[in-house]
Amino acid sequence: MSGTAEPAPRSPSRPGAAHPARPHGLVAQLSHAFRPDPDVAPLPDPSAAKKALAHWRWRMFAGFFLGYFVLYFSRMDMSVAAPELAKDLSLSNVRLGTITTTFFVVYGVGKFLNGVLADRANLRG
Repeated sequence: MSGTAEPAPRSPSRPGAAHPARPHGLVAQLSHAFRPDPDVAPLPDPSAAKKALAHWRWRMFAGFFLGYFVLYFSRMDMSVAAPELAKDLSLSNVRLGTITTTFFVVYGVGKFLNGVLADRANLRG
């Protein structure tokens, strides 16, 4: 050993800056992505924060309402449209079952991920 330390890796965008540690593997990356953000300082004007919260709360409500409205009716339409899809596209019952199963699996995964994101948003905390 010569007593000299190896230099830290440098970022191409900022000379002299070291890369932040990144997790390796799919599970580590997912757990890193869903980690809560660090606490931030409170806003100096509570009335502005309250006004912004009310504004975004109604936007979020409208977006979720519209999304669930569309999902509800599209979910119900699948059973009505299935016989016509099978006839027009020459799909077997197995293929049609695979399509509808995929639709509901994707729906379930979306519900789970939205729940995780809602927990991460921590609107009550």
